[in-house]
Amino acid sequence: RNDNMPCVVYGGDHLYYACWNPTVNAWQSEVVDGDPLVGAYASLAFNSTSKPFISYYDAANGDLKLAYNLSGVWQKAIVETNPVMLGAQESVEDDASTTSPDLQEFYATLKRIPWTNPFELYGEFKDVAEIVYDGGGVGLHTSIAVDQLGRVHISYYDDDNRSLKYAFNDGTTWKIEVVDDYLDQGRVGLWSSIAVDSNGIPQIAYMSEKYDDLKFAWRKGWVNPVDPDDPANKPWDKWTVDSASNVGSFASLAVDDNGLPLISYMDFANYNLKFARMDVSRDWHVANVDTTGSVGWYSSIARDADGKVHVSYYNMTDGNLKYAKLSGTTWSISTIYSQGD
Repeated sequence: RNDNMPCVVYGGDHLYYACWNPTVNAWQSEVVDGDPLVGAYASLAFNSTSKPFISYYDAANGDLKLAYNLSGVWQKAIVETNPVMLGAQESVEDDASTTSPDLQEFYATLKRIPWTNPFELYGEFKDVAEIVYDGGGVGLHTSIAVDQLGRVHISYYDDDNRSLKYAFNDGTTWKIEVVDDYLDQGRVGLWSSIAVDSNGIPQIAYMSEKYDDLKFAWRKGWVNPVDPDDPANKPWDKWTVDSASNVGSFASLAVDDNGLPLISYMDFANYNLKFARMDVSRDWHVANVDTTGSVGWYSSIARDADGKVHVSYYNMTDGNLKYAKLSGTTWSISTIYSQGD
């Protein structure tokens, strides 16, 4: 927001929006969408007048949704509808391409859920109740950005086709396209993070799960290809940024003054926080940021007006919130909050 007050969106049972109110020294929250099982993967962006836009997942129907505030009233719309009827058993089938032991264990937990009534879960199953229906559908791993013209850009994962998709609204209509598709990559588009440069050109960081790679896509512009299979006619340039074993989870994207990408993400094989940047020659530079313990979970990156890069992330080993700041070529690392988990 223009007043620099922090706001967050979250959900799973419903979609919520909360902002800090310094006058009463407290968070003030409201329900944006009261439908059941909505709000997972919520992502928040503001336009130039501080109007909030939220992309989120409707787990009950498998839809990608958008909410925005118009004159104090929340408007909600379906951006893309899931074309396949969700089935509980199919929603938790794991992919043979999944190599992460943690993800395999998670899928195994889901398969043990008593499906007679998945909305009333107890014991070991209660923690995963809200994301049982995340499999299947469109709108998982959603990320939203609003450019200087007020146009909305959303990246998200389509689990029906196991592809990374992009939705764009110019103020009147939605345009939807596949950015990177399944082919031999397994699930592609997990942990998507979108950003736009000063010209309104979108970029997306994401994970390809079969090979556990960190990938990046940069839009070249709208095209109407004569031969859709000709790479020259594809609207997205794509890179494999890091192909080390099991990388790319929790990717978060920002852009520098030159419109070049800056990405924080986790190395799941070594449990490290990593950072990748592209130089003006479009070459990638990858480095470890924090290698102490199991770190890098749920990373989030931002860049300030002075060009310094900031990353917040979770230290799983100690249950702490950590923070890394890049000044020039030097990272400084600190623990922000360590009470409890």
